[in-house]
Amino acid sequence: MHTLLLLKKGEIFSYGQCGLPYLIGGLIDHHRKLIARSAETFREKYGIDARCLHEVTSIDPEQKNSVGSSYENKKNPLQKAMTAS
Repeated sequence: MHTLLLLKKGEIFSYGQCGLPYLIGGLIDHHRKLIARSAETFREKYGIDARCLHEVTSIDPEQKNSVGSSYENKKNPLQKAMTAS
């Protein structure tokens, strides 16, 4: 069985960008109301091991691990790596 591990440098995984003008204009009172999917949603609904506040600094495909500023992932084999800014 493959495990998908999703690491995100920031705190928010998915948010509604189309709502930003409403936030700036004061029609939405808090930026948290724009969050579409939390890390918990990815885990519970989609079965994805989603972790916030983790920055990947290197990936070693031969050893099947990834290293970050706050962790080292050797237990779960690296299946796929996806990065986003």
